[in-house]
Amino acid sequence: MPLRKKATAEEARAAAGLNGAEWHSFYRITREEARKVIEEYPDLSWTKTPAFVKTRVLNSVNVQLASEQAPAVELDIIMWRMATAIRDAQNWANRTARAHTVETPSPSLVLVENTGQRSTLPFDPVRDQQLEAQEKLPSASGS
Repeated sequence: MPLRKKATAEEARAAAGLNGAEWHSFYRITREEARKVIEEYPDLSWTKTPAFVKTRVLNSVNVQLASEQAPAVELDIIMWRMATAIRDAQNWANRTARAHTVETPSPSLVLVENTGQRSTLPFDPVRDQQLEAQEKLPSASGS
């Protein structure tokens, strides 16, 4: 009987016939496979991923499980796990990309240099008071 989409992790583990250690390996392997898939198809969900990719993932996961002497899993287990793993990998990639994006200040927030004019910065009483005080100071040239 195929695993239902809303199955719990424990139900999926039991259906796959994996013990706790094997299930941990399965999660690690599928997390890495999900990262590989989103490198190739960054905007696709697992359900929209091409069938040949799903077959490739199934085979890769089972080869890696076999290398750890764990039983192979069926496609329904892969389908259940990869839907979540792909979504999580995409969210992780998006958060990482946002964290590494350097934002430049808006031109309206940058003071106009060498004109003596202020830009259209929002009201800031502390900053405005400091700027007024600087304008009132006598210049170093003695004028």
